[in-house]
Amino acid sequence: MKPASSLGLLLGLAGVAASFWCAVGPGESRCRCHAPPDPEVAEHEAPPRTNGPKPCTPEELTSRATAQSQVIILVDSSGTFRHTPAFLASLAALEPLTSVYASTLPQPLTIRVAEIGVSTPNSPPICDMYFGTAGGPFGATCAELMPAAQAAKCVADVKGVGNASFTEISHAIANAQLMLGNDGGEIRHIIVMSDMEEDLSPGKPSVNSDLTGSCILLITAMKAGDTIQELSNREYEWMERLRSQGAEVSKQPLAGLKPALALDFLRDCGKKLHGEDL
Repeated sequence: MKPASSLGLLLGLAGVAASFWCAVGPGESRCRCHAPPDPEVAEHEAPPRTNGPKPCTPEELTSRATAQSQVIILVDSSGTFRHTPAFLASLAALEPLTSVYASTLPQPLTIRVAEIGVSTPNSPPICDMYFGTAGGPFGATCAELMPAAQAAKCVADVKGVGNASFTEISHAIANAQLMLGNDGGEIRHIIVMSDMEEDLSPGKPSVNSDLTGSCILLITAMKAGDTIQELSNREYEWMERLRSQGAEVSKQPLAGLKPALALDFLRDCGKKLHGEDL
């Protein structure tokens, strides 16, 4: 064999060898060789999977439609409530409540969280959540708009609200009813998370509203120095008052809250008001 031919042969063998790589695994005495991927095979392989839903587009983030169902959650933001375990429990309840409503209620669905503090007419909510027929807002299934993601953002927004000087429960409910009336929708539900102790600004009277057609769930907790009987008295007074204004009312303790029971009340209330199951 000529020297040039020998060199060419060696280079060719080296090229073939270089296209493979060998590795010795732990506890192994022999090398395992791996061939490079075949371009023709790789071309037809499925793309790598990604975990979770895709990021939202700007259009998905801004898409809105008239809601068929509305839920407004009022959270006590007074200093006497925020500095108790009850406030943390109310934040922890937002995600499971959001999840059970988003997976069950007729959609499009709007869930708004507003504060119970010093209220003025048309006070804006702290945060809005929107859901459509596929788990996201009006058909979207992108990451930022899934129930858990929206609830987490809303919890962060609620934490960012400062302590309120007063606890104007009746005004917060009146404002919630205004939001429900302005936006329409067949299902109209208000949740009140509070110790139910109304503390009004000086000279500001408590207010009554026309709550006809609304389902109101009181999720209650004791305040500092409270007794079970004192809380029960406040619950009873508020339930009678809200019923006299036309609302269907129920209550649940914040401690050990069961979102499924909250949904059961809404179902029963909807059936009573509209004559059909949700």
